[in-house]
Amino acid sequence: MQPTWIMGVHIVPDSSNDVPDEMFARLVILGPEYPHALRDAESLARKQAEDILLNRGAGLRMYRNTIIFLVPDRDRLRDLEQTIREYMAWKSISEEREELNLNAFQARQAQTKCQEAEKGIGLRLYETYSILLVPTQPDPQGEIIWEEARLQGNRSLAVRASNKLKNEENLITQMAATRLRLELDRYIWRDKNHVGLKQLWEYFASYLYLPRLRDQSVLIGAVEDGIGTMFLEETFGYAERWASDKNRYVGLKSPGYKGNVIMDEYSVLIKPEIALKQLADDLSGNNVIETGPHPDEEEEGKGDGAPPPTPSGGDEEGDKGGEMPPLPPKAKVKRFYGTAELDATRFVRDANTITQEIIQHLTSLLNAEVKLTLEISATVPNGFPDNVVRTVSENSKTLQLSKYSFEEE
Repeated sequence: MQPTWIMGVHIVPDSSNDVPDEMFARLVILGPEYPHALRDAESLARKQAEDILLNRGAGLRMYRNTIIFLVPDRDRLRDLEQTIREYMAWKSISEEREELNLNAFQARQAQTKCQEAEKGIGLRLYETYSILLVPTQPDPQGEIIWEEARLQGNRSLAVRASNKLKNEENLITQMAATRLRLELDRYIWRDKNHVGLKQLWEYFASYLYLPRLRDQSVLIGAVEDGIGTMFLEETFGYAERWASDKNRYVGLKSPGYKGNVIMDEYSVLIKPEIALKQLADDLSGNNVIETGPHPDEEEEGKGDGAPPPTPSGGDEEGDKGGEMPPLPPKAKVKRFYGTAELDATRFVRDANTITQEIIQHLTSLLNAEVKLTLEISATVPNGFPDNVVRTVSENSKTLQLSKYSFEEE
């Protein structure tokens, strides 16, 4: 298996303007002119890393929680430079062997020393570029903290950095739904019932107190994990959009949903209690989310704050008072029937939508008997070709359609 790295790599930028401001995890490798010593807050590497983290050229950087830095160790950089000087010296001797009048033994010795020095450069390079600078912010209101980590091994720089960051959870490549719920409860929900999924991804890419995700697919995977569980109260709800005019979520997915999650400007994650309430209201026919008192109720409640009086006076027919008789229970509907015309060119999409928004609600009920019938009607003004008639008839028989036929008129 070939070694791979799990993020973008930007090698030796000249300035902060050279590092793109994008929502994708990126390893920035600083040049040898920016060495660092552990716990040195004033090193050239720290100062350059801070400038790149906070700025892009003359403007501010937006997506700061996507950048990690790999910098050279100051002490080992000296050893690397010495090895490079040795290599250049032996290389010069080897190339000028005739001018220096070297004999065969001396020429072979110079070539061997040159090869050894070249190999040593590779080893010294791994040793030199061994310090990761990882910006974090444990306190959202506090200052930025720079974590330092030492790389080990002799694999490529990007692979070693990727493995180290992943193992220490400084770069998340897969997130559980419960971890996402924890971050939502801690920083995002507050007094809101939902948050836009696209906005949430921008939060993760921007703020250093949130986990650093490799890319948006990590967030989408966590959402799909969360809404795919049958225990929605432990995770969150997901809907295609919030309809403020109807005071409800459109395309709200039921627990156990296994479809794709779309990240656009409309899709939202919802507090589980709010999502479950709408799902329950939809099943009972009350599909409006109560977010506050109705204007009429608000007006009615003004005054001494007492609850509305319970009717108790007698009526015209001589009722002697007491409590009002209870209303008869509302009869429950027991049967549903529906038909839909589907676009043949978009059948799979439309059928999947009907399955998620209607059929899934019906089949989830205890003792429910749900029957589906597919009716196909096709008309061709110039008549069906013989090969199509033959193929469709044979396939209809194989698939055991209950009724099928071609007609002249």
